[in-house]
Amino acid sequence: LEQAEELLEEGNFDGALELYDAMLQSEPANQGLKRAHANVSFFARAAKIDRSADPIAKADAAPKDVALALDAADVTMLVDDPAKALDRLLKLLPQVFGDDREAIKSRLLELLVLFDTADPVALDARRRMASALY
Repeated sequence: LEQAEELLEEGNFDGALELYDAMLQSEPANQGLKRAHANVSFFARAAKIDRSADPIAKADAAPKDVALALDAADVTMLVDDPAKALDRLLKLLPQVFGDDREAIKSRLLELLVLFDTADPVALDARRRMASALY
């Protein structure tokens, strides 16, 4: 854990993520490690988003583009508007199929790990996701 923290302080999200992956291999039920992994994964992914143009504006201009929606959701989470980030993906989920649907579902599940299980935003998102999928 100390080594992972050092890597995070250096901004080496990928290196820290590898360490968390290894720790989870030996302790797959450890909820603290799962949450830490989700946080590091989120920041590693967000650090790679192309910001040469506003990712949210790009997604707004192409509302059915799943890759743009995923990036916009991550950026929206970064600016601390989790309800809006989840809402973007939840609105798109019932409109797509196949790999696109799986990508949105996976991202929603990854983002939901970042929330307390009793958080009203997360509870609503889980309900809406289940409704859209089943």
